[in-house]
Amino acid sequence: FSITAGFIEWPHNLLNVHAFSGFVERVLPHTNLKSDLPEEIVFQGIAAAVTLIGLYFGYLLYYRNLNIVPLMKSSPYLIDIRNFFYSGWGFDYLYDAVLVRPFVWITKLNKSDIFDSIYNGIANLNIYLNRLLSVTQSGSLRWYVAGVLIGILFILTIQILL
Repeated sequence: FSITAGFIEWPHNLLNVHAFSGFVERVLPHTNLKSDLPEEIVFQGIAAAVTLIGLYFGYLLYYRNLNIVPLMKSSPYLIDIRNFFYSGWGFDYLYDAVLVRPFVWITKLNKSDIFDSIYNGIANLNIYLNRLLSVTQSGSLRWYVAGVLIGILFILTIQILL
């Protein structure tokens, strides 16, 4: 996929193919870039040179001098570099140190803030009212009927007085 994805958009000094930007232009505004052709050619040349140098080093290491690779694998310094690259370039450690640990520290620091006390107060009030009203649940039918009659008398009294 990555080999073919590069052909979606070409620089304007090579093939001038704009398949992706033409597709996105319907939603996003068109950007007019100033034409700095020499700078673009310089960066394209640098990218091509780095690619060719990498190919040449690969040729030297794996085709021309076959005995260098076992020496590199046994070098303690290169083993550390190899382990660093195979461990994801230390990204997990960096992510943990830069994002996770500071976030956990801030959440522990802000554990009992004013907003939590409001909601804890509401929860404690509900627990208190539950305990208070649970006493009225005796299971005896005469107390339930008495409660309903007291409620009816209360409502009738309010209606008569108002």
